[in-house]
Amino acid sequence: MTPPKSDVVVTNPDPTVAVKEALELAIKNLDDKIDRRFQGIEQATALARDEQKEKLIALKETLQNAAAEKASSNKDLVEKLEKANQVALTAALQTQKESAAKSELSMADLLKQLQVSFETANKATNEKIDRLTSRLDTGEGRTGGAVDNRQISRLDLQDSRQSADSTRNFILALIGTVLVATGIIVTVLLRK
Repeated sequence: MTPPKSDVVVTNPDPTVAVKEALELAIKNLDDKIDRRFQGIEQATALARDEQKEKLIALKETLQNAAAEKASSNKDLVEKLEKANQVALTAALQTQKESAAKSELSMADLLKQLQVSFETANKATNEKIDRLTSRLDTGEGRTGGAVDNRQISRLDLQDSRQSADSTRNFILALIGTVLVATGIIVTVLLRK
């Protein structure tokens, strides 16, 4: 009788030489395959490093160029700001000069008006004094002692003329002082 067939293969526990050689060859091929894989990984790592290095160098150059452009842009902005400040300062100084000139003109006009006013008042006072003097010289309103009255009135007239001259001199000195003070103020303002 024949033993029944089964799907199980029974091997001899002692492998043959051909099997040993086949296993050794398979192990050697597996070692070579693993070595090639490690070499491929090392090469890929080296290539990736080189690629990353190139990218970092390019990024560094880009950042340096951007920084240089920004510095140049900032320099241009500073120059524009400096020019704008110069224009503003020039305009402010010009405005101040014009203002000082207008102030000086208005002060001169005011002084002229004061001078005209003082001259008018002085003329009116002189006319009154002259009328009184002429009345005294003709003897109007005298009752006695005409000679004494005439001398007294002439002395009074001289005193009033000296008083008018003193007043006029005081006013002229005051005007001169105001002009000098105005000149000093204008000079100080123009220097600022």
